[in-house]
Amino acid sequence: RITLRILDQGSSQIDPNENLNNDNSIPLPSGDILSLYEKRLRPKQLEALNFILNNKFSVIMGPPGTGKTTLLGHLLDYLNRIEGVSRILIVSQSNVAVDELAVKARKVISEITALLGEDNHIKNPTIVRLGQKDKVSEELLDIHVDSLQSQYRTKFHREFDRRLLAFSKRLYLSQEFVLEALDIYYKVGREIFEYNECKKISTELQNI
Repeated sequence: RITLRILDQGSSQIDPNENLNNDNSIPLPSGDILSLYEKRLRPKQLEALNFILNNKFSVIMGPPGTGKTTLLGHLLDYLNRIEGVSRILIVSQSNVAVDELAVKARKVISEITALLGEDNHIKNPTIVRLGQKDKVSEELLDIHVDSLQSQYRTKFHREFDRRLLAFSKRLYLSQEFVLEALDIYYKVGREIFEYNECKKISTELQNI
């Protein structure tokens, strides 16, 4: 809001006491979830959590060991249970900082969900870790984007194999023949596809 006003009015003065945090719509924790947070967080942490939810912009500062990561882990757990919150981006200048918070958030979400039981109001969050894989914590390698792509690819191939084998029976093809064809396809299928695309482009260039 301040940036837009500066662009519109040039060097007009801005009131440093202006409240930019009006009209926040995120409800505060209540009921069972509040009871759990009260047992797991210190009063100051819970106060900070409510402050964050009450404001559109917040800065949490403190020396190491003051519970910032624990606080943010519970914040992510709570936001994951709120309707209307669909995507959360965690960024940092340090891979270690992102990893620590992601590990903490996964742990908190798992523990809170187990404590709440069937009435957990959880959306089963999908967490994806981006960045260089060799710099990511081992605890997060299973949710690194490369690992997730590999998992989905393997799942797709298994389902594809199952359906093709079922269909091959109608064509009176042996299972051994189909499996061998699939093996060849998985090994060189991409190369064949890329070759055909390159050949198509080459033909189009020659006709220019």
